[in-house]
Amino acid sequence: MKLSSASLTLASVCFLASPLVIAADTSTVNITGNVIASPCVVDATNSVMTINLDDIQATTLNNDGFGLWKTFAITLTTCPASTTNVEMTLSGTPNPVDPTRYKSTGTATNLSVELTDNAGVNLGNSKKMTVAVNSSTKQAVFNLKTRAFATPGTVMPGTIASSVLATFVYK
Repeated sequence: MKLSSASLTLASVCFLASPLVIAADTSTVNITGNVIASPCVVDATNSVMTINLDDIQATTLNNDGFGLWKTFAITLTTCPASTTNVEMTLSGTPNPVDPTRYKSTGTATNLSVELTDNAGVNLGNSKKMTVAVNSSTKQAVFNLKTRAFATPGTVMPGTIASSVLATFVYK
C-alpha cells in the first residue's frame, strides 16, 4: 500500500501534535474581594480635640485623688444606611501604675488621665465602645468624660497632657 504525500504529512502533523496535547497544563484564577460600607465622616470639630481640664488645686488631688469630670462627644456624621453600629477603639500610652488610665506626659507628677463613657465604663488603652447609628440623623455620637486622677497625697503641681487615638470600625 502506497501512502500519498498528503497522508504522510497529515500523519506527521498528528504525531508531532499529540505530545503537546498530552503535556498540557491548566491554571485556575480565583478572583476575590469585599464590598464594604462607605465610612461615616468624623465631624470636623472632632478630628483633633483638646479637652481642657482647667486649673485643679494640688490639694484637691492630694485629698480626693481626682479632679472634676469634663464631658465631651465625638460625633460621626453622614453614615450610610447600611451602617447600623460604629465601634470605637481607643489607644494611648497607659499609665504604668494603673494601665486602666492614660499616662500624663505633662510636668505635674504622680497623676494620670481617666477616660470613661457617660455611664462610667472605663475606656483605658485598647478598650472598645460601640454605639448605634441614628437612622434619621445618620449620626453616631460617642458621649465621653475625662478627669485627672491621682494617688492622694503624692501630686506635685504642673501641667497635664495625654493623647488618645480613636479608631472606628463600621458595622
